[in-house]
Formats: sequence, C-alpha cells, structure tokens
Amino acid sequence: MRQKAVLAVVVLFVCGAICHAWGPDGHLIIAGIAESHLTPKTKTAISDLLDRKSLCDVATWADRVRKQPEYAWSDSKHGVTIRGDADSVDLKRDCPDGCAVSAIVSLTDTLKRNNGSRKEREEALKFLVHFVSDLHQPIHVVSARRSKAAPENLTFFSKPVKLHTVWDGLMIVHADKPWEKYARELRNQIDPDEFAKWSAVMDPVVWANESHDLLERYAYDLPADGRIGQAYCDRCLPVLNEQMSIAGVRLATQLNAIFDPKPSTRPTTTSAPATAAH
Repeated sequence: MRQKAVLAVVVLFVCGAICHAWGPDGHLIIAGIAESHLTPKTKTAISDLLDRKSLCDVATWADRVRKQPEYAWSDSKHGVTIRGDADSVDLKRDCPDGCAVSAIVSLTDTLKRNNGSRKEREEALKFLVHFVSDLHQPIHVVSARRSKAAPENLTFFSKPVKLHTVWDGLMIVHADKPWEKYARELRNQIDPDEFAKWSAVMDPVVWANESHDLLERYAYDLPADGRIGQAYCDRCLPVLNEQMSIAGVRLATQLNAIFDPKPSTRPTTTSAPATAAH
C-alpha cells in the first residue's frame, strides 16, 4: 500500500514538472554511501564547512536553489548534452558554456585552493556533492539527436510518464525502501575490488561517457508498446543501483582527495549513513 501511494504522489508531482536530476532518494542514497567512505579528517572538515551538517543534509540543495535568480547559472550544470551525431562527450564541443563535467572540475579546484570566502567554499561543496551524483545518472548524459526523438506516450505501471522521470526517481521509489536502508544495502554489497576499480577512475569525462553508454544500452531499450513495467525495472534497476554505488565511492574519493590528500587513517566502511535533516 505504501508503495502505491508514494508512487502515485511522485508520478503526479514529477510528471507535472521539468525533470532534471536524480530524485531526492537517489541523491540521499549516494550521499549516504559516500559518508561511510570518508576519512575522519574529511568528515571533520566537511562538518565544519557545512556548520555541522552532513552530506545527506545538503545532497538535494542544488535542486532546491537552481530556479532562484542568484543561482540561475547552475541550472544547466546538472548534466551534459552531446552535440551533433557524436556518441561521446567532448568538453570543447559540448560544454562551451559549462556543464556538469566542467562544473565538477571548477568546484574541485575552488575547494582545493581553499582561498575563497566561507560561503563560496560551502556552496562549492554542496554543488560538488550534487553534480557528481548527477553525472552518474545515465539519463543526464544525452545526445542532441536522441533528445529530439525522445519516446512519447510512455506509461509506468499504467501511469503516463516521461522516460526521464522513470530513471530519475520512479524505479527507485518502486523498489519501496527507505533511503537509509537502500544506502546501507548498496554500501554493504561493495567489495574491495569494486571500490578500488571505481575509485581509480576519477575523470569526470569518463564518468559522463560511462553514463551515456548505459543510457543507450538500457534506458532506450523500451517495450514496443511503451508500457514500462516490472520486466523493464528488473533489467534497469540494477544498473541504477550500481551507478549509485559507483557515485558514492567516487564522491567520497573526490572529497578525501580534497580534504585529506594524505590520509593516515583508512576511511570507515561500517558506519550507517547519516540521516538527513528535515
């Protein structure tokens, strides 16, 4: 019953809006995974900069402010559009005015230099947390030719939807788990070899191309009648789950490299993710 009620609310809310990012649960899950892989020094530095808030507390901040005039510049930074007929990201071609990839590079530099105002560094951290997550959402790295031919008349368990909405939040909501439990389960499934493999790839261009490849291979492989149901979820939700796990590992790796580049203590992997403030 909870699943049906929540799903109906999300469909009504999200389908009436322009969808741009992971839904709240996706961002919270990724932040929760990342929290458990931060070194003690990084945790302290982040807590100080965020006035005792955690990554989970600020994971959705960038979505909440993107339409405010002061932050209008950030609205186009939640993903990447590949121009022309290309099938991979080229920064010069695809991000002349900025995108998630260039934003991550710039925000990381701001935090590493540590010479901006406190507000600038605090907001850089909050945007970085969000944009790293967004770049691992396959539906956020689209090609211009694909977006012009986006499938229409789709349904998700009989509810009219856009494909973006399905990937941003509805499949996660359909799994019917509190985000804290979801984050804990995904975190506990990450083995040392996976952690090492994922954290060794820290180029945002590569992240974007990984996401785009998954978009092409999975998201667009739709039922002929446009009726998205359990079979599609069974095939695609594991892709989203792995992307959230990868994003959490890479976000933690990025933050540790910024705030604790020569750690004397290995990050903990046993603590539960923080609970977001409401």
